Order: sequence, then structure tokens, then C-alpha cells
Amino acid sequence: MGINHVTAELLFEVSKRIDMSGSALTLGKQEVTIQHRVFEGLLTRYGVQMQVPKLVDDKVLFDALGFSSLSTLDISNYESADLIHDLNLVVPENLHSKFNLIFDGGTLEHVFNLSGSLQNIFMMLKIGGAVIHESPSHNYIDHGFYSLSPTFFWDWYVSNNWDIVDCFLVECRRDPNVKSKIYNYRPGSVDYLSRGGVG
Repeated sequence: MGINHVTAELLFEVSKRIDMSGSALTLGKQEVTIQHRVFEGLLTRYGVQMQVPKLVDDKVLFDALGFSSLSTLDISNYESADLIHDLNLVVPENLHSKFNLIFDGGTLEHVFNLSGSLQNIFMMLKIGGAVIHESPSHNYIDHGFYSLSPTFFWDWYVSNNWDIVDCFLVECRRDPNVKSKIYNYRPGSVDYLSRGGVG
């Protein structure tokens, strides 16, 4: 699980439309793989003024987005998570209504109980909070249990009366010198990609 420059830029872009303050939670430890100069460029572009330490990690990134605190939830303390919990099981009451933002940076596809995991996210989120998912939808053979189509998230949130601010598809490239294509997703908007067009 990690946040590269493409995901970071999308987070800054979304920060123009949703409140990025208070407490944030990441599902799984997020390794930030952004070069120092690239991160400084993002801060300049989005008008964020801060001293950038030599190591840009998850706490630095979420601080730059505007959050006052960041916690990490994981099934074990292998990567020094703050909160240890198996998302297949109902979260304890002390985690209810605790976070302004929950960022799923590639965790749900590793959890058998998808419906229960989403219910846990709902329970941990404060009223008026936001959820951001970054999940593989194609060509991630043997990476987790599921490849999640964007319609899975879209239909889940619409059926639960949530407002959807943005939904993007990112065409990942193995070659870091080739720019990733980003599609703004709405149901039916990328039907031409539905039969193996992304890859």
C-alpha cells in the first residue's frame, strides 16, 4: 500500500472540494513514494506553505493536506499501526464517529468481508466526514481477493445516500516515465474501456 505522486496530486485536487481538517485514518500503513522536489512542486501548485522535511511520509502528506492528526488501522502491528483491528470484524465502540476522513489506499481488496468492512468505515467516520478509496480494478492478478470495479463503490455509496464528490480511474503504468492517464468516472462514461480497454 502506498501513495505515489499521482495519488498525492488527486488528494490535493480533492482537497479543493472537501474539508481536509481534523483527524484522518488510513486503512493500512501508507508508504509515500514521492520525490522531495515533486512534493515541493505540489505544495506550490496548491498554495500550501510548510517546511518540507527530507523524508516525506504519510504524516507529512496528511499534515500538508490540512489534517491535525493521522492514525493507521491494520490487522497487525507489523508496520507500526496505531490501531490494531481485523476489518472482517465489527469495530469496537471506541472507534465509532472518530475520524473526519478515512483513506483506503489499497486495503479493502485484501479483506474477505467487503460489506462488513464498508459498514466499519461508516461507523468510524464522523457525520459529514469523507471516505477516499484507491483500489485496483483490473490486471492485479493475485493481489488481494478482489478487483473492484468503480461501479461497486459508486452503487454502494449512492444506495446508502452518500454524496459522491469525485471518482477517478487511473491507468497505472509500469514505466514511471510514461504519464498515467486519469479518467473522470461516472456510470456509463467509460463504457469503451469495459471490455479490456485498460491495461
